[in-house]
Amino acid sequence: MKYWAWENVSKMKYAPSAVREAIVILVILLLTSSAIGQSCTAPAVSTGDMQAQFDILLTTESFGGTFGFGPEPPANTTAFRELVGMPGSDTMFRDLLDRATLEGQMYALCGLWYTDHDYFLIALDDFRDVSEMITIQSGDMYYPTPVSGVVESASCDAVKLDHRGQTISEWIRDNLKPGGNFITDIAGGGYPATLRFGYPAVIVPVTDAPISGG
Repeated sequence: MKYWAWENVSKMKYAPSAVREAIVILVILLLTSSAIGQSCTAPAVSTGDMQAQFDILLTTESFGGTFGFGPEPPANTTAFRELVGMPGSDTMFRDLLDRATLEGQMYALCGLWYTDHDYFLIALDDFRDVSEMITIQSGDMYYPTPVSGVVESASCDAVKLDHRGQTISEWIRDNLKPGGNFITDIAGGGYPATLRFGYPAVIVPVTDAPISGG
């Protein structure tokens, strides 16, 4: 485009003044629009990246945990955080809900809590009474916990987020009384927020260790 424009502009000395001005303006507009188009083009999300995160959650045998055996989050949590922020992740989470392990289905519910809350509320009903056990990770510890308790806690201390952009730390600041306890589940947004944004900087004693954040 640049070569074509320069070559043709160099020949315009033989054209009438008005024509030369019009052509110059046209060339400038073409080059400017091309540059703007290139600068505004968002980098494409790799399908391979999405598939890699999906595969981790598809076969996972544990759920939860914002840190593992070291300071870094477990692979499951990292995969969830990357996938939930990708365009098109809603379809991936629906697929996980159909095909993943029970632990993977919990991640799917957490993802749908953000990407399609109406669908999430419908899907939640299928798990409220499931007594089958899943493995919860908390740091370097693993706990067997019934699905129903992870999905929706009966405790009055369960976190109930005010909106989907709220973090656990913000909820504690606004709702928890000094010395109070809290429990995270999926229905109230505790687990989705913990997995996406991290565990609160201020650690508060909890009443039920197997299903409380971390």
